[in-house]
Amino acid sequence: TQPHLPSGWSVRPVAPHELPQLAEELNNYYQHYALTALHDAEKLERSLKPDPMTEPWRHYYLLVDEAGHWLAGLGVAAQYRLMEMHVQKLPAALRLLNKVVRFVPADGRLRQLGVSRVWHRAGQERAAQILWEMIRWQWRDEATALTISYDKRDSLGKLLKLPFWLPKGALQLVVRGSEGLKAGQLIYPNF
Repeated sequence: TQPHLPSGWSVRPVAPHELPQLAEELNNYYQHYALTALHDAEKLERSLKPDPMTEPWRHYYLLVDEAGHWLAGLGVAAQYRLMEMHVQKLPAALRLLNKVVRFVPADGRLRQLGVSRVWHRAGQERAAQILWEMIRWQWRDEATALTISYDKRDSLGKLLKLPFWLPKGALQLVVRGSEGLKAGQLIYPNF
């Protein structure tokens, strides 16, 4: 079902002149995370350009209140425009589950939409959750699968309310460098 926005709130794409502010918001939000490269307006502008496509395939959305204040944001990449995953054979248990929850389309073609750079203002966790739901709804006819990476210790997993039955992958990073990670430090590799 279509999610509903609270009165006065709206979802909109970031405007080019707002990229410096977006870089600042992202840097503030992820400042205490390890393995996170700093954002700047030029880098964000390059990432939103349509290359190698004729139309943009990366987008950045904001959830704003009636006064225009930014509450949350997230980026999406229409990965299905560059590549497509085709599922040919599922194990029996997953085939059965797929009949009920349909996480693999009947044609077996997974058209992925990658979600990244999720942030929210302090105290606006609900705004990030609403933005996630709105973007899922907005892209439902284009993409059949969403991908997102986050540190499992981060609150982001709770905000997204991913169903327990949803297939999930795990990734372990091995990092070698002159400085070690601080104990308990969250990780967000956005390089």
